Amino acid sequence: MGAVDYDAIAANYDRRYAVTDYSHVQAALLDFVANIPSGRGRALEVGCGTGHWLGVIGGAAVRLAGVDPSSNMLQYARTRAPDAALVRATAECLPWSDAAFERLYCVNTLHHVDDKPGFIDEARRVLTAGGRLLTIGLDPHLGTDRWYIYDYFSPVLEIDRRRYPSTERVREWLRDAGFIDVHTREVQHLTTPLTAGPGTRRRTTGQAYDVAASRTQRRAVR
Repeated sequence: MGAVDYDAIAANYDRRYAVTDYSHVQAALLDFVANIPSGRGRALEVGCGTGHWLGVIGGAAVRLAGVDPSSNMLQYARTRAPDAALVRATAECLPWSDAAFERLYCVNTLHHVDDKPGFIDEARRVLTAGGRLLTIGLDPHLGTDRWYIYDYFSPVLEIDRRRYPSTERVREWLRDAGFIDVHTREVQHLTTPLTAGPGTRRRTTGQAYDVAASRTQRRAVR
């Protein structure tokens, strides 16, 4: 399964938000950026894409920044989040100084990152002491997703299990990087109706999980 060309699909990417209810994901993000202790409210989205989530939390009295490797996606993000500082870069090399943000989050992004532990190290670097990281995505390792593609094309499930890290593995990476208070919860049970053929409707379901953690003052000894 080849890599997705996000420059090519940028114009149609946001259709997903019209057909799937992400209200609980939205609530989780708003809660995550609320009441930042320092009061300065600096939050970074890694893999911001078209800026959908930046636009959602833009009214939460926080200063926003976003990073994405796709220039076309960032063009759309600039219209949805005109006040955000947007930069084209990768998750493993964030172009900000140490301790630049109180919050860092990513939604359905982590499985696209080539060097996931490297990204988590970078996340820790740009977070303030006591800053928090949140990643939201699917975990096909749990066996709770019911997607029609899995029914008809069984190898796809194994491909997804190779692509998506388990929430357990993500927690291990976070602890190895020196994060504390690492925990997982189910954010939302997603249900999307799909047309499988003439006169036929199927429903695909999945569970969106988040993994959250706090940055320590000092790096843990490995």
